[in-house]
Amino acid sequence: SLSYATSLLGGFMADKLIGARYALLIGGILSAVGILIFVFAQNPSLIYLALSLLSLGSGCCKPNISASLALLFENPNDTRRDISFMGLYVGMNLGSLSGPIVCGFVSTYWGWTMGILLIAVGFITGCLVFFIHIRPKLQQQVTSIKHWTYAGLLMLTTVVALLFLFHERKALDSLMVITAIASMIIICVRYGRCNQDEREGIRKIIPIILLFSFFCALYEQSGSSVMLFLENHVDRHVLGHTIPAISLLSINPILVLACGAMAPFILNKYLCKPSTYTKFSLGFFLTAASFALLAGGIALAHHKVALSWVILFFAFQTMGEMLIIPGGYARVSQYAPDRYMSLFMSLWLVAIAYGHYLAGFLAKLSVNPSMECYVSCCHESTFFMKLCFLALLGCLPIFLRFKKR
Repeated sequence: SLSYATSLLGGFMADKLIGARYALLIGGILSAVGILIFVFAQNPSLIYLALSLLSLGSGCCKPNISASLALLFENPNDTRRDISFMGLYVGMNLGSLSGPIVCGFVSTYWGWTMGILLIAVGFITGCLVFFIHIRPKLQQQVTSIKHWTYAGLLMLTTVVALLFLFHERKALDSLMVITAIASMIIICVRYGRCNQDEREGIRKIIPIILLFSFFCALYEQSGSSVMLFLENHVDRHVLGHTIPAISLLSINPILVLACGAMAPFILNKYLCKPSTYTKFSLGFFLTAASFALLAGGIALAHHKVALSWVILFFAFQTMGEMLIIPGGYARVSQYAPDRYMSLFMSLWLVAIAYGHYLAGFLAKLSVNPSMECYVSCCHESTFFMKLCFLALLGCLPIFLRFKKR
């Protein structure tokens, strides 16, 4: 949650102080230092310091990667925008697929220290390559940066480290509430400073961000209620081996990589370049169908649900994801004022944090009244049908109301 909540800080810093590229470089450096401390630290307090640096580093990186890409397009209606963000999203999933495989392999044979150190090497290499590439553009900008920017980062690192040190849930809940209030205040202030055209763009962004947060609440069930279902009610025996439940989550990034190359062609060729809200509507419909498939698999199962139903579930969810997330990124980058690009990209990412929170509340419905960890298939089927209807509620209003982008 902190990795996404601190995106608000990273977007603000980039727009008001140091620019998207320099904020991205600082985020990479903070993350690399955090990982190195995590590897070599012996004191638990240093571990919390490392986690705080990783949180702030992620907050500087996440919004400014997409903002840097968005700023490459001078024309807001450039047709290459959607394909570019699709490529960015596919690249992210390439990392989420290859990272655990490579680092897991290294950790298995040479120890977990070497596995995590490999991540640090990747961050340091990326920072060096990025710095060499943008160094000519940073010469003048770096000299104008105020020293209190670095002092502010140091202070925030200390605050976040203390939050980790005491790790009370109430403190985190309070922080998320403060982040929500800060987000609304910032939107209102920026809205008041914009001209008429920029205000119209902001009015288009807000419903997209809200719909995305609702989608995340459904999509992120994979890490909670769906994971329990995979663990308890799915036949995971293949060729004499039992597949770990968590390994089934790798189906999603594999399908994203497979669909990423085909999605722009299919959308443009057969769906006549659908509007953003049409894509969102189709995405929610496919998400609803994915939960209906799980409920159907439970109904047809004699003992445990066949693995084929799980593969179909992830396939439909991945297609819905590919319709909503890359297009949402592209639209936020299109409608956001250039001078506030990083800030609105950070608001898009903060929506993920609140989607995770809402996902937790929805996942509680999967637990039976006796609060047992192991719940019946019948209870799971009812829960997935509820998620199906929730997804349809997200689908129908936007399909009826928005016919154009």
